[in-house]
Amino acid sequence: MEKQIISLLQECFSTLRQINIKILETDKDIVTNADISLGTLIQEKVLSCNYPLKIFTEEFSSGKSNSENPEYFIFVDELDGTDNAYKDLETLPSATLIQIAKISNANINRITFSDFIVVGAVIHSHGDIYTAIKDKGLKKYHSIFSNKNTDIIFTEQKIEPKYSSQEVALIDLYSMINEPEILKTITQTIVAKDFGSSAASYCFVASGLFEAYVSSHKKGHELPLLYLLCKEANLQMTDFNGNSYDNIKYDFNSTDYQVIAGTNSTCNKLINKLKKFAIN
Repeated sequence: MEKQIISLLQECFSTLRQINIKILETDKDIVTNADISLGTLIQEKVLSCNYPLKIFTEEFSSGKSNSENPEYFIFVDELDGTDNAYKDLETLPSATLIQIAKISNANINRITFSDFIVVGAVIHSHGDIYTAIKDKGLKKYHSIFSNKNTDIIFTEQKIEPKYSSQEVALIDLYSMINEPEILKTITQTIVAKDFGSSAASYCFVASGLFEAYVSSHKKGHELPLLYLLCKEANLQMTDFNGNSYDNIKYDFNSTDYQVIAGTNSTCNKLINKLKKFAIN
């Protein structure tokens, strides 16, 4: 299944470069023609495979199935960091991510984060693909352009964490725009940056470029990526009370997850400061 995900993410990476990105609506989140095109591509490819499954995407969240008794539930964010992609696809980070859970009772309401078995994301600004397989580790594939950028070759790269002596946390600034005290507490505890793409931030933390990721009201549709990347990179992922995400129920449409993820020392420091803001 990992090979199919990598192949599909490679196709998404190539496809997006052929799309003239245009905004379709901005009522809530920005939606572009690229979101729709990538969502349609992923749904068609996934539903044609032999696995009994049901797929949910951010723009088509009602779900589509190729079986009456799906064993696999696939959750997709077609274009995370849409505003970045619209402004500058080649420079600002944006991503497409695919997350797969396996359960035997075919009940989406009983999925927990520990049910996820494979996740993957492609960072569109530079073509790196990150994957994690439950209990089998974390991998990174780097894109190399050839023949005047018409051909793209992906080569596996070793992940070598290079954590800084100056701790830096990546944050979801938008989620804290109405919670200035939480934002103030974070910035007084650690250096904080926002890249505008949560999925890209997850990959950067898991690969050792930054020490942590923090959000006070995170959307559920992209969180399994962070969970399994952290698991396979031996990093923490907890809520503001310090509770592990292992047995927390997964809700694709939730916007209320509190998240601290990263190295043990940095996470513990943030938990001590943020537990007073925990949602009980």
